[in-house]
Amino acid sequence: FEDFQRVLNIWLESDEYRRREVIDLIKQSKFMHCKSQEGRNRYESPNNVYFKTDKLASWFKSNTTDDIYFLDLPSSSSDAWRKFAEALGVRYDLRIFGSTEIRVNRNGWYQRSVNGFNPEFNLHGLKFSLNNITYERSILLWSLLLKYVNKLKGHIESKTNQNYPYKKGEELKSTAMSYLEKCSWLYDKDQVII
Repeated sequence: FEDFQRVLNIWLESDEYRRREVIDLIKQSKFMHCKSQEGRNRYESPNNVYFKTDKLASWFKSNTTDDIYFLDLPSSSSDAWRKFAEALGVRYDLRIFGSTEIRVNRNGWYQRSVNGFNPEFNLHGLKFSLNNITYERSILLWSLLLKYVNKLKGHIESKTNQNYPYKKGEELKSTAMSYLEKCSWLYDKDQVII
C-alpha cells in the first residue's frame, strides 16, 4: 500500500507526458493488491485485475477455475486512487481475448481477417459461466455477443503472392462460438432456459 501510494503521489504531481511515462514503467509490474476468487491476497499486474462491479461479480460468482482478481481498494481510497488504477489498466469490463483483427505479412504469406473475425475470440470465464448459467449471466452474455457478433464465425483470407488477390478460406468458428454451441444459455420471457 505504501509503495502504491508513493507511485500515486508521483503520478499526481506529474504533467501529462510524465504520467504516461510512469504508467508505461509500472503497468507490467505485479504490484496491484487484489483478492482472488478464493479470497486469497495476491499482487498482480494491472491488466489482470478487475474493479469489483456488480456485473463482474455476478459473471464470476463461484468461478475458481479461471484466474480472476479483484482490486482490493482500501476503505480510505480516494477518487485519485481509482483514476490511477484505471490509467494502469485495471478493468471495469470483461477481458476479451482475440478481439483484434488478423494481419500477417511474412515471407510471402499474407493473411487477413474478414470483418474483424478472429478464431481466438473468447470471453474471460465464458466456459465456466456457460456450465453454470444464470439469468443474470445470460443477460450479460447476450449484450456482449451482440457487440461482438462479427467475431463468432467468419473467414480468414490468404494469399502467397502480394500481387495475387486474396482467397477466402472456409468458415471458421471462434473459441467462444465452440463453447456457445455446446450449451443452452438463453432464457425465455418466463426466465426458463431454452
